[in-house]
Amino acid sequence: MAQVARLPDTRAKRSLNPGSTPQVSVDRSALAQAGQLGGSISQAGDRILAFSEQKKKREQQKEDFGIAQEYEQMQVAMGADREAFLEQAPADGTGFTDKFMTESFTKRRDEFLAKVPERNRERYSQVMQTDLAKWSTSTAKIERDRLYEHSELVIGEQQNTYLNNISLDAGAYDESLASGFAIIDAAPIPEGTKELARRDWEANALTALAQRMIADDPETAKKALGGGSEATGPASNQAAALLREFEGFREGTYWDVNAHRTGYGSDTITKADGSVHKVRKGDKVSRADAERDLARRTKGFENTAIKQVGGKYWGALPVSARAALTSVAYNYGSLPDKVANAVKTGDVETIASAVEGLKGHNNGVNSDRRQKEAAIIRGSETIKGNGSIDPVFAGMDFNTRMKALNLAERQIDATEKFDDDQQRLAKAEITKTGYDLMLDDAITSEWVEENRDILNVSDYKALLRATVPGESPKRTDPKEYIRLLDLADSDPEQAIEEVRQQYGDDLIAKDVFNKIYSRANANVNRETGNRYESEMRQYVRRMLSPEADAPRSHYSRQLDAAFAFDDWFGDNDGASREDMRTAADGIIGNYKGLRYGRETTEMRPPRFLDISQPLTPKAFAEAKAKTVLALKLSEQGGPGMTKQELAEEAQLLRLWGSTLRE
Repeated sequence: MAQVARLPDTRAKRSLNPGSTPQVSVDRSALAQAGQLGGSISQAGDRILAFSEQKKKREQQKEDFGIAQEYEQMQVAMGADREAFLEQAPADGTGFTDKFMTESFTKRRDEFLAKVPERNRERYSQVMQTDLAKWSTSTAKIERDRLYEHSELVIGEQQNTYLNNISLDAGAYDESLASGFAIIDAAPIPEGTKELARRDWEANALTALAQRMIADDPETAKKALGGGSEATGPASNQAAALLREFEGFREGTYWDVNAHRTGYGSDTITKADGSVHKVRKGDKVSRADAERDLARRTKGFENTAIKQVGGKYWGALPVSARAALTSVAYNYGSLPDKVANAVKTGDVETIASAVEGLKGHNNGVNSDRRQKEAAIIRGSETIKGNGSIDPVFAGMDFNTRMKALNLAERQIDATEKFDDDQQRLAKAEITKTGYDLMLDDAITSEWVEENRDILNVSDYKALLRATVPGESPKRTDPKEYIRLLDLADSDPEQAIEEVRQQYGDDLIAKDVFNKIYSRANANVNRETGNRYESEMRQYVRRMLSPEADAPRSHYSRQLDAAFAFDDWFGDNDGASREDMRTAADGIIGNYKGLRYGRETTEMRPPRFLDISQPLTPKAFAEAKAKTVLALKLSEQGGPGMTKQELAEEAQLLRLWGSTLRE
């Protein structure tokens, strides 16, 4: 039979004793069961609440992760914006920071913070405050650097213009130098950068000035740069001359190693009353003050060196070696131990090697100075008497000034050699023209006399003989005639020289001279590699042949045209006959079209030829020398004209040369 579930029975059972209080009894097992059920329900509720909180927490974590991701993406996007805005920014960077902060940072920050839940907003607001400082600082630095770079570029471009002005005209130096300083002063760059820029600008301007002066007048430039005669007198005097060369004179102060210095690299100033003062920033000294200080310090450092090595060893050295060692002591404060010990050996080569061994000190900044001091000690170089350095070059870097001096000296040598070569070539060309005229029976006694100073004795005699009419025929020994013919084939230049000599000495007849000379000359031309050269050269000469009563300048024109053709042929020695004819016709046309008269020529004047002055041979020689120097400077990378422009100048100079003494 099925059983019915029963609830716990809680019933009061009364005592039958009527006078007593009713007693209630509880079924404790039933109560326990009910409590257990309630606890289970409570625990289930707690579990439901905990699950709900965990779910909420997970959702917040997911939301926080998404916000963090959006923050990182915002940072990447702002970085991309920065690069894009930088691309669009002006060359000097103006407005870059403001544009980025307004159109990128602020906009993206506000959009981001609007998405951030309230509970995280304060934290991200603080983060964005930090980002504000970070991004504004980085973009401001970029804008500043862009401004500095642009400013330096503008300064460089403008200064190149000023350098070009100096390279064209030394007289433009002062104005160009001041303009270069002015653009530095006006530039929005740090003062430290400006100071470096001023030093570099002055150094570059001085280099351009030196090059221009060397091109204009290398002798004057050499003197201005301190290239005087050899220094003489006591060791201290020669040392002072050497120190002027090494240190250079500066009127104002500059910082060097450990002190402010002025004058000839000194940290002291010696006044006229003999008082000595420490150099302070901003001091200025006169040349006289600097000379007094140099004399005092030079003697002092010489005495220091003598005490180090002893008078016995010092006195045994040549005066120039003592001067060089005093220079070392001046630079170091005393002789380095290695040098002092070398002096005590008494061996000049040992001493020189010890000084030369110092060239690597201080990263080799004084390498050239040490090597020159060593050369002076060896006796392979002298000390220049350079007390007359032009003040404008007093502050020039020593090594740069030495290079400029060497260039000036090389140019002096080159100019002298060029003049000698030009004279030699001109003499040879005029002599050849004389014999060509002789072959054409066009030689005149006037032409011979006009060129008497150019022709050597045998050529003068030979050409003068050719002007004598009705020359009696001479019989030449057949053996000698055959010998000369063979010589014309085997050694044509020797044959030309011999027949000139023999004809001048009246040993052979004119017809023999003509045959031998023509044959030898043809062989010479054939050996040069083009049998048409002589033919075309004669064509140029004949087409420009002056009238019988023409002035001498017309002969000069003819000669210059021949030179022009020779120059062309030298660059085109493999040319065909047709090309040579075209070139010859062009040269003939140029010279025929020349309008005589110095003031009315239709051609512009050559750059280096001053047409306001008389057009003398010397003026043309100087112009040629300057053109050659300009070419050398161009090849060395210096400012100025291109090779093509200089070639055109040389051709123009030749054309103008034909107007000489018109």
